[in-house]
Amino acid sequence: MKKIINNFLYIIIVLFPIIDLISSFNIRYNLKLYSPGIIIRGLFFLYIIIYTLCSKKINKDIKKKVIIYYTISIIFFIIFIVLKIKSNISLYNFLNELKMLFKFWYFPITLIFLKNYDYNAKKLFHSLNINTLIYVLCIIIPLITNTYFNSYSSIYKGIVGWFYSANEIGSMLSINLLLLYLNFKNKKNILLIILNIFSLTLIGTKVSLFSLIIITISMFLLFTKKYKVKSKESIISFAIGLISLVFILFNNTSYDIFKRVSLNQTAFKNYDDNYISILLSNRDNTLINKYNDFKNKNLLIKTFGMGFINNNECKSIEMDIFDILFSYGYIGFIIYFIPLIYYLSKIKKSFTIDKLICIFGILLSLSISFICGHTLSAPSVSIYISIFISLLSKNIKVNT
Repeated sequence: MKKIINNFLYIIIVLFPIIDLISSFNIRYNLKLYSPGIIIRGLFFLYIIIYTLCSKKINKDIKKKVIIYYTISIIFFIIFIVLKIKSNISLYNFLNELKMLFKFWYFPITLIFLKNYDYNAKKLFHSLNINTLIYVLCIIIPLITNTYFNSYSSIYKGIVGWFYSANEIGSMLSINLLLLYLNFKNKKNILLIILNIFSLTLIGTKVSLFSLIIITISMFLLFTKKYKVKSKESIISFAIGLISLVFILFNNTSYDIFKRVSLNQTAFKNYDDNYISILLSNRDNTLINKYNDFKNKNLLIKTFGMGFINNNECKSIEMDIFDILFSYGYIGFIIYFIPLIYYLSKIKKSFTIDKLICIFGILLSLSISFICGHTLSAPSVSIYISIFISLLSKNIKVNT
């Protein structure tokens, strides 16, 4: 039992894709099983809180700050819940609000934990590799066996393997690709990088394709700058770039994405002649509607948030930053981002290749979160941002 507790972080990382698989089949086949994801993530959440409050490895000053943050957060939760109860919300919608609260607040609590957790870097990267392998195999094997699910119910192309959310899996694989580049000198990781890239080109979301292009070009430039043009690292990164290009060019899914974002009349008819709407998949209109709703609320609701339930429907903008602001108000927004701002401000200014990749990973994650969501609101994705920040603050060297 003690061994399981000591390795709980690594076990959870390996379990994330399995949880996503079970959740996918649960939703698609209406199995009506109580989501194991909530139970396992709930246990991990409890483990995180107990560790940060009770571990002897964390000094008293840090514990005091953590206790203050937890206390402020709990007070906010109580006020938010009381306001929802007073709004005569149904039990079903109330439980949905609690679920969304849990999913969103997973990130700041996990960030605090990982920043102060004395983890083994070798074990961490080993568990991340297993995690990636499971995800990509559960996309590629369904393609080979023709048992995959489509990413969209519409005419758009793309597959998500046996998983459910194309946006969530696409965001996760995009961000995780940078973690694989962090351990670039490990030969096994090169194969994982190629499998990850191939999977990204199959999903069919704009984020997965454009993130892949940006990451591949950026990593080649970074390795070339660090190791010189003729170095082994630069040659390998260039070869990976060529493989990515082949996957993109000889793939109907990629062609479909480029067609979707091109200036054509068919696309405009679906998105009110607005190119921004095409790029954001109409999220801008949802954002405007949510903003207008928020603007007309009283000061109390603006301060503590109006939640996700609107007209008896649990609907998000799918732009995490705005979802947090409108759903949890001014106070919730500030509380939510305190750990992120605090830890980023404490990072020492030095520019090793590992640090640059971590910084790029954080910027990419937040950009994806801002544009298409499914990042801060998804525990299996947001944990990667926490890992990037913890690696930055701990100065763990991987590539150098």
